[in-house]
Amino acid sequence: MRSRGEGRPHQERATSRRLAPAVWTAGAVLLIITAFLTAQTRSERTALERWIADVLAPANTLVARADRRLTEALDNLARLTSLRRSYEQLLQENERLRLELAMLSGVAAENRELRRQLGLPDLPGYRLLAADVIRRDPSRWHSQVVINRGQADGVQPGMAAVAPGGAVGQVLNTTARTATVALLTDSRSAAGGVIVRTGELVLVEGTGSGHTLRVKALIPDSSFQPGDQVVASGLGGVYPRGVHVGTIREVRPGAVGLGREGLLEPGADISRVSYVYVVMPAPGQRRGGR
Repeated sequence: MRSRGEGRPHQERATSRRLAPAVWTAGAVLLIITAFLTAQTRSERTALERWIADVLAPANTLVARADRRLTEALDNLARLTSLRRSYEQLLQENERLRLELAMLSGVAAENRELRRQLGLPDLPGYRLLAADVIRRDPSRWHSQVVINRGQADGVQPGMAAVAPGGAVGQVLNTTARTATVALLTDSRSAAGGVIVRTGELVLVEGTGSGHTLRVKALIPDSSFQPGDQVVASGLGGVYPRGVHVGTIREVRPGAVGLGREGLLEPGADISRVSYVYVVMPAPGQRRGGR
């Protein structure tokens, strides 16, 4: 037979197993109650609450520090990402500006060469607008041409037109897309000039011929002679000072013996010109600005 004390350990283990859920439940309820009590806003805490707060303080401190460091790390990462993006944008902008500078350098060199060919001095305040000659009236062959630039391009009456070699004429009237240019060879045209060698002021007039202009002295003791170069004086407000006009080929006494006059060969081939450049103020400049 089994003795009385042989089944007691088994009974105790069974009892412990039955009590374990109750103990865990009671502990969970106690923690919930404790959390609830510690969460209430009160002026004083119980001894248990103070003890729990003290026990949890180191852990709360570690958690707070870790949270702060994580937040700082995320902020730094965001700043680094933003800085990298800005740096890449700056690199792209720098490359774009470098390419634009190279292009502008090339354009500047082309403009200098173009101005040299046109006899136009390298003066600030002007820009050149290219235009094709699209019509030429046979009855006014040496008087007028029509170009394919007009009001829509900023062309206005009174603006100068030049071509390789020098002055050609000035804009007489405009439409939205075209302009009529009165040629320097027109017998009604006139422009102020300067003898490059002496600095004397002269008057250049059209003769109605596409091959010659007339040059007249404006002072009694003028001494211009064949071979002298004439450039625009800039005093008429049409041609910028220094634009090449032509070369004196012949000199003779003026009418009734007053002063001197001569024949001037235009620098530009006005009778055959197929394209011109309208001399326009640069952006921000008024007409006549230099």
